[in-house]
Amino acid sequence: MLKRLDPETGELKRVFVTEAARGTGAGRALIEAREAAARDMGLTRLVADTLTPNVEMRGLYPKLGFSEVDGPIETTTYLDQPMLRPHLHYFVKEL
Repeated sequence: MLKRLDPETGELKRVFVTEAARGTGAGRALIEAREAAARDMGLTRLVADTLTPNVEMRGLYPKLGFSEVDGPIETTTYLDQPMLRPHLHYFVKEL
């Protein structure tokens, strides 16, 4: 899912693939499709967050040009799930 946070920024949400699809490029394809949609929406920046145990996404985002930042970034998870804040990792990509 892609959610607009402000006029320039979109947030990637709920990016996941099944266990069987991991390592096939499906996750990369999903993110690249959302990047294209973000550009079509006129967005110039994407942000994402993930939890510490999600080593797959923490590894994939940098491979796709995202930079991990110290944060916090006021993502949906940050705002809606304050108990998760100590476990969130934040990523940013300029489009």
